[in-house]
Parts: sequence; structure tokens; C-alpha cells
Amino acid sequence: MQQSADTSVLRTIKARNSLWPNGAGVLPPDETNGAFWRDTRGEPYALPELLLGADEQSEAVLRACHVIAIGGLLAVSLRADQDGRRRDARMARHWARRLIGELDGWWVEQAREAREKKRP
Repeated sequence: MQQSADTSVLRTIKARNSLWPNGAGVLPPDETNGAFWRDTRGEPYALPELLLGADEQSEAVLRACHVIAIGGLLAVSLRADQDGRRRDARMARHWARRLIGELDGWWVEQAREAREKKRP
């Protein structure tokens, strides 16, 4: 997908959960990271994985950033449509739909499979 000048305003977010009890930085989904949250090594995660064992404050931050990421991808889709980049617009909408599904606990298995494919 063609990258725009105003990439995600979201930065690394500290997640504290059962995966990272002491906390770890994660990047929210955006037009660069696609429909996954990513750790600092680039490993993909679904929101439900990040919420497992998360304290109340971390959960609230992660959910709020997730919703912001959905809005960001929809904005990317609108810009792409306006620029005539239909494929990019469809892809951004697809990623946004996927992230909406994560709010209901979907797509965890796909994130795990994506991580497994990257490992030798």
C-alpha cells in the first residue's frame, strides 16, 4: 500500500499483560503494520492476545488505541479512494473490518499463524 505523508500518529504503547508482565512496547495497526499489533521485533499480535492478563489501565489504553487505529485505516481508505487507488482503499477497509472483528475476539489464530510462518 502506498504510504502517505501523515503516517500513524500513534506511537509505541507499553503493554503489560500475561505475555509481558513487566511491560513491552507494541505498535498499533496502521497502514504500515497492516491489521496486526506488532512488538518491537515486528512479531504480529491480535488485540485479544494483548488483553490476556492485562491490567485495567493497559486494557483501556490498548482498546482506545485499537479504535483510533480503525479510524485511521478508514481515513487511509477514504484518501486512497479520492486518489483513485481503489486497491489500497479496499485493503485499508479490509484491515479495518478485521480490527473490528478483534473487538469480538476474532482473528487470534491468524496472528499466531503469521508469527509461526516467520520462524525457521
